Amino acid sequence: MLAEDPAAPALMGALIETGSRFGVFLDYALGAARMLIAAAVAARFSVAAERRPLEDVAKPLASAD
Repeated sequence: MLAEDPAAPALMGALIETGSRFGVFLDYALGAARMLIAAAVAARFSVAAERRPLEDVAKPLASAD
């Protein structure tokens, strides 16, 4: 599934039109689960870069090895 699913608004609209509260609930639950997974990935792989110059966070691409 893509991070920015272009079909998501159409799917949500279709679920609302069915009148099924459970379907809408499942759509919201799926969205919440995806955000929790994204938060876990960010917590694991993110870099603390607050108030630090970019050169301190990552080596410039043009630098010689």
